[in-house]
Amino acid sequence: MLGITLESLGQPLRTAVVSAAQAGVQGLVFDATGPLGPDSLGETARREVRHLLQSHLLGSIALRCPLKHGLGEIDGWEVRLERLRRAMQLSFDLGARLVLLGIGVIPTEPTAPAYDRMRSALTELSQYGDRIGCRIALDAGQEPVEVLLKLLSSIDTGSLGVSIDPATLLMEKQPVERSLLATKDVLLHTYARDAMPRRIDRPAREVPLGQGDIDWLTWLGTLEACNFRGPMTIRQPVSSTPVESARSAVQFLRKLGVR
Repeated sequence: MLGITLESLGQPLRTAVVSAAQAGVQGLVFDATGPLGPDSLGETARREVRHLLQSHLLGSIALRCPLKHGLGEIDGWEVRLERLRRAMQLSFDLGARLVLLGIGVIPTEPTAPAYDRMRSALTELSQYGDRIGCRIALDAGQEPVEVLLKLLSSIDTGSLGVSIDPATLLMEKQPVERSLLATKDVLLHTYARDAMPRRIDRPAREVPLGQGDIDWLTWLGTLEACNFRGPMTIRQPVSSTPVESARSAVQFLRKLGVR
């Protein structure tokens, strides 16, 4: 399934749904915060969101759940876990059954208290996900993917996996295709996002799809080698012409064989 993030369209949900349908995507990814958060969307509102998407032949691909503090930080740890559980339930209710989550910096030492808190949090969340039927895809790329995979391997669950973003890998100077291959057994979601790497004369920056340094033929070929059949979500800077920008991104990927 090819989708787009709500933030890429820079529009309220109802307008963005129409724009996404016009652009030719099949679903949306949006943040479970503010008016679209679990505390704001009651049972009736959740039905209305599902109906809105279905009326435009769209689905809910995943919910993102941004955290101000990582899962390894002790302050507010239980509150963060409860917030994430509510977001997982919301994702299930909207039909996505997938939460995209950045967990913060993973400590280098597995014996560190923060590492243990992070592992405990993910164990609790994954067990909750097993019960309700919702999976969690952890954002990869802030550190070498092997660090994240080592953490995942210490947790016995089937509801945890990885979401990988080629632009993040490029901007963080991580090996792009090699990192993707390393995650193939736990890959649940990928972004279609482009970027320019940092140089002496400029910082790293996100750019519209197809205008950066990602080798898309190689990236898509590597996804095929991984036998990836999960969702791909377009994520790019907000444009003054969001529908046209989204349509251009979709056309770019369709020409490369993405369906």
